[in-house]
This record gives sequence, structure tokens and C-alpha cells, in this order.
Amino acid sequence: MVNRDTSGGLLDVVGLVENACNLSRDHLAEMAESEMEPDLPQESLVIPVQEILAEAVPRAGATHVTVVSKAEAYRASIPIGVLVDRGRMVMAQDGSVRLLVPEGRTMCWNVKDVATLRVTVGKELDDVDDNPTH
Repeated sequence: MVNRDTSGGLLDVVGLVENACNLSRDHLAEMAESEMEPDLPQESLVIPVQEILAEAVPRAGATHVTVVSKAEAYRASIPIGVLVDRGRMVMAQDGSVRLLVPEGRTMCWNVKDVATLRVTVGKELDDVDDNPTH
């Protein structure tokens, strides 16, 4: 696994990727968009998931990304195309990372305290209801 910074990793990107990586707060901050998104605290940094996946380089055939929270308390397996198009990681001032998927199939795709992005072929078993009502 490639560590992109020696100041301590915050987010692991693993699975079906060319460059498994452990991204630090500093490295994620370098990927942040310059424009703030509405409804977020000013101190938050917004990182397009597309930028994070470009760092790891998903392999041919990858179809999903399983987003895993700290201590594997929650998992959401999301089509990679949706994350590339709409996924945003929001890094708070305290270093916590949250995934937001605006206009996603379900609010359950918005994952708090993200620790790992695991690129896969096919949807993995997750904690998202197959028929979400919200």
C-alpha cells in the first residue's frame, strides 16, 4: 500500500486498484475543490471522489466501491459511475470524513466517518436496504 504522506493516513483506498493508498489529511486537502458547497460549515473541505479514485486508478472491470466507516460499523456498496459523477468527500476540521452522494438512490449512501474505499467487481454485501424508502 502506498502512503501518500508521512503525517498519518486518514483514508484507505484498496481493492481492485493499481495503486492501493493510505491518504493523509494533507494529501486530501490538496485535492479539495476551491469552491465551497452550500449547507456545509466553512471549515469543511470538499474532495470529489473522482479525484481520490484517480489517485488509486481502478482496474478494468471495477463496477462498485464499498464505502466502509470506521470500525466497519457501516458499509454501502455504490456503483463506481455514481461516485465518479456525484460523490463528494467532506473533511471536517476535526479530520472526520463523510461521503455525500447528492441525488443518490438513497440517503443511506451518505456515509459518516469513512475509513476505507474498497473498489470491487460487483456489489458487495452492505448495510443499505435493497428497497430504500428515502
